[in-house]
Amino acid sequence: MLAIIVVVLMTPSRTHRGWAVGVISTVVAGIGGGAIAVPYFRLQEWVIVRWVVNFIEKNRDAGSDEVAKEAK
Repeated sequence: MLAIIVVVLMTPSRTHRGWAVGVISTVVAGIGGGAIAVPYFRLQEWVIVRWVVNFIEKNRDAGSDEVAKEAK
């Protein structure tokens, strides 16, 4: 998204109004595109995987009763 903003800033519009519309639409499309990409590429599943890996790493030396308390 940063690259797109740089391109919009480097290519001046004829008017300030046109420039503002270009910047605003670029930012909105960048934010909306990210929100669409997460479910499309199923990236939310990686959050769950990352949480499990961190949980296992944190409780590596803990006993089973301690892990059960932590998971609760």
